[in-house]
Amino acid sequence: MTKNIGNFDKLIRIFIGIVLLALSFYSKSVIMALFGLFSIFEAISGWCVFYQLIGRNTCPIKNKSENKIPFLQIFAVGVSILVGAIILNIFAAFFDLTSWYDLFTNFDKNINKITIDNFLFLFLIYPFILGYIAYLTNKFFNKN
Repeated sequence: MTKNIGNFDKLIRIFIGIVLLALSFYSKSVIMALFGLFSIFEAISGWCVFYQLIGRNTCPIKNKSENKIPFLQIFAVGVSILVGAIILNIFAAFFDLTSWYDLFTNFDKNINKITIDNFLFLFLIYPFILGYIAYLTNKFFNKN
């Protein structure tokens, strides 16, 4: 965990944590107490998980290696795989092939339908196309 919280943020988090803990004792709320403890933990450790996720850093000492998570890229790859899987399922239904969804919704019945063309579709074509879709989407974001 690299520090990403500055001194002002630490003071605010300690204050919020103490207020949440006090309110949790008053209202007997375990959830509020957990949030209060987590806020104090963030202040003491100097690390905020949310700041890490969005790539924000208010710490005056800049870290040499920023560990930013590219949320837009991850989301785009996930959506492209999802759309590709939907299209492949439509393709499978059109050509009377077994899709992964079909296989596992009624496994006992559909496992007997696995022929060589279904096997090739499920274990070679399907994962290759989804992997290629992810590769192309990733390549789109990493072009220089």
